[in-house]
Amino acid sequence: MSLGPVCKICGQKNDLARIFCTKCGAKLDLSHVEPAGAGSGSGRRLFRFVRLLVFLGLIAMLGLLLWPVEPAGRLGTREDARALYEKLRYVASEIKSGRAVTETASEVEINSYLAEIITRIDERPAGQQAPALSLDLQEINIQIKPEAVVVLVSAKRKMVTLSYEISGIPVGGVGSFAIDAVGVRMGHLPLPAFLRGRIIARIATIFRARDEVEKPVLDAADRFELNDGRITLIIESR
Repeated sequence: MSLGPVCKICGQKNDLARIFCTKCGAKLDLSHVEPAGAGSGSGRRLFRFVRLLVFLGLIAMLGLLLWPVEPAGRLGTREDARALYEKLRYVASEIKSGRAVTETASEVEINSYLAEIITRIDERPAGQQAPALSLDLQEINIQIKPEAVVVLVSAKRKMVTLSYEISGIPVGGVGSFAIDAVGVRMGHLPLPAFLRGRIIARIATIFRARDEVEKPVLDAADRFELNDGRITLIIESR
């Protein structure tokens, strides 16, 4: 939309460089320059309507961004968390012995274990937390489907709780646990490809900061098999 003075005598729209009206020759008032096409009432209404649509679009995007995602993975008890811990210790001992091992964990066990991790983080003094875990984590939830794993991380930033969600396939045999993401969203807002990397790196940092028994086990995995509500970790003999 170009800028130009509108003649007060005949209403002609003129180029910005004009001093006299190209239609009637009257001297133009250059102190009141309007967007060309916006001099009429219909033009101004159209401009305001477009601006309103843009504003409403931004509000809708913000609402989707801040709308928290409800966890879909099932949660169990402390006994379930303990059961997974014992499985991890067993797998870790087999890794040290160089033996092949296959172990299956349920969605309930994993989420109960993650809930215990969050509880322990909350109980630590701030100075003793790992930098990557210094976020005010509220929840880490895993949903296991036959086609993908859905990882949901909820963290509080100031007065707002934000949800980060990754859908993808666990990748083994690369020396470090990773997820091949097929979908990433923040709140209910799907993120474009150029923004996904930042969210994936943020969630990966949380898991990599766990230097206890689970990280070495996940890093040693050669492959993973997914079933409804269960994941099987397979480590070949070394």
